[in-house]
Amino acid sequence: MEAARFRLSREQLKGIAMLTMLIDHIGAVLLPGALVLRGIGRLSFPIFCFFIAQGYAHTRSVPKYLARLLIFGVLSEVPFDLAFYSQPFYWGYQNVMWTLALGLVAIWCADLGERGSRLWLLGVLGALLAAYFGRTDYGAFGVSAVLLCHYLPRLPHRYAFGALLFAALCIVHNNLVELLGSLSFALLALYSGEKASHSRVLRYAFYAFYPLHLLALWAIA
Repeated sequence: MEAARFRLSREQLKGIAMLTMLIDHIGAVLLPGALVLRGIGRLSFPIFCFFIAQGYAHTRSVPKYLARLLIFGVLSEVPFDLAFYSQPFYWGYQNVMWTLALGLVAIWCADLGERGSRLWLLGVLGALLAAYFGRTDYGAFGVSAVLLCHYLPRLPHRYAFGALLFAALCIVHNNLVELLGSLSFALLALYSGEKASHSRVLRYAFYAFYPLHLLALWAIA
């Protein structure tokens, strides 16, 4: 009898993403010379991109999903600015929730294009340009990574090929520090496709973790 393969639920993968993000931000805010911590943190972003694409595929309402991301983008901006720039309002760089929201807009527009919309390309380009000129965390590279995760199920040997395409995005966007993020696709290959819990409280806890951990790091710093 074949042994059961080790699998990871959605909550377990999100937990890994949050943990590696926390390690990354500890390095960025408290221990800026600890490059190992920043390297570990590179694993988090592709997992978040993957679950934006998964969320789009399974949500009952894309506008409501987008609204949640935008609300937490607003709620996270002051904690983000305090943690990384030591001031409550810094307009030169925006938190990653805006990037993920624009990534959702990009895959929404791309999907509308497959359904016959003629304006889909303008929507995708608009999301990329908004991330770039709005100076959101990860920028146009981040929106491109969300789009990659949207098309991941259509790729042959999806996770191996996805890792290669993610590395290619890093090179195209001259973002070589993110190359370590390609390793995240080995974790995504273990995804069971299942939820460990149907709790709405837990779902919002994942969103709330982002601004709350930034506030905690700022307070410690």
